[in-house]
Amino acid sequence: MATSTPSDPTLQNKISIGHTPDADDAFMFFGFAESGISIPGFEIDHIVEDIEKLNCRALGEELDMTAISAAIYPALQDKYWILPVGASVGRNYGPLIVQKKGEKPAGKTIAIPGKHTTAALLLKILAPQYDPVEYRFDEIPEAVTQGKVAFGLLIHEAQLLFEELGFEKVLDLGQLWMNETQLPIPLGLDVVKKSLGESVASEIGRAFQKSIDAAQKNPDAAV
Repeated sequence: MATSTPSDPTLQNKISIGHTPDADDAFMFFGFAESGISIPGFEIDHIVEDIEKLNCRALGEELDMTAISAAIYPALQDKYWILPVGASVGRNYGPLIVQKKGEKPAGKTIAIPGKHTTAALLLKILAPQYDPVEYRFDEIPEAVTQGKVAFGLLIHEAQLLFEELGFEKVLDLGQLWMNETQLPIPLGLDVVKKSLGESVASEIGRAFQKSIDAAQKNPDAAV
């Protein structure tokens, strides 16, 4: 897949945009991909990766705009602005700790979707008794099923389908966070590189809003 370099994209007439294959990202970027929404004066280079890879690429300043885990933004605040659209929050909802249904796991190993993710930070804060092992988010269910780890920390669609996958819930970190703080969890953000300048960054933000609007106006097609 083509990628942009950390050099000035305004000299290349190309903007690299990173997002995950997860359903909510696919919905928000529908306008860019399918409805002809564009950033005036620029070609869009779509980079589709799992969230931990996007986090790492943002740390390397590889992407002009990208989805990231909210947990990693403090390490990026000097290089990226948070866009006013595209954020995801959990209200009494968040990453799930699961185990195989009907079993009593030995040990405390748990598959996590990357050390930079919000899920990993929540685990560290709310359930530090587990021993994390990094997996790509979509490989976690198989790791638990095959007994490579005792528990799994699920994000994205697996949070909703965990029972169908043969798991039972051990702990809902979203509910635990709400009980302790009475606040929603900032799960994900979309950010834009400060080196683009405020004018280009604002143009990107406006185009992203239009992409989301296009999905909301055409929900069947976007879904």
